[in-house]
Amino acid sequence: MCACLCYEILKCCNSKLSSIRSDAAHLLYFLMKSNFDYTGRKSFVRTHLQVVIAVSQLIADVIGIGSTRFQQSLSIVNNCANSDKNIKHTAFPSDVKDLTKRIRTVLMATEQMKDHENDPEMLVDLQYSLAKSYTSTPELRKTWLDSMSRIHNKNSDLSEAAMCYVHVAALVAEYLWRKGMFRQGCSAFRVITPNIDEEAAMMEDVGMQDVHFNEVSPSSIFFLQLCTNA
Repeated sequence: MCACLCYEILKCCNSKLSSIRSDAAHLLYFLMKSNFDYTGRKSFVRTHLQVVIAVSQLIADVIGIGSTRFQQSLSIVNNCANSDKNIKHTAFPSDVKDLTKRIRTVLMATEQMKDHENDPEMLVDLQYSLAKSYTSTPELRKTWLDSMSRIHNKNSDLSEAAMCYVHVAALVAEYLWRKGMFRQGCSAFRVITPNIDEEAAMMEDVGMQDVHFNEVSPSSIFFLQLCTNA
């Protein structure tokens, strides 16, 4: 239900009617704050994750959400968080700012990828920006890391492709470790690169249904073998 609601709200944040955009932005803020209050003012993980997933789905559905209208809606959400005196001294305003920044990065990188499809280095940089913006959502992050590795392999940049595989392996291991299904998480790969700590930023929520990593899928077995060797 949260996923469907976030998707529809974000669509309305791109409406041509300013009144609908304003109502949608305030509703999105209310959803975030309600989630924050529900967790005892610790986080709004569920709304955060579902908003990031919804943005990805809207892009995939070819709905132009990178417009000025949508950016204005994000600004309204930020302004609500900054002006709300009830949560002024909590982490909530900065967390909201971080989420809207991630969304803007995704939109910018996605748009620019169209203009740089024949520039491999720029394309990989943009895909890295996307992967970094999706740090909290493992399935989406893995998608872009896989895409980066394919570009590196195509250009015979084998060391860079291998590093993408290491990050995917660490991502899978971290997820399974948190689920009690594997003996080590991403820290096992720190001996290869200190950048692997990026995979520890994964967020979890009991309502998440988009992650399908397990011990028996072919890709997971390959990655877990890498983890064991590391």
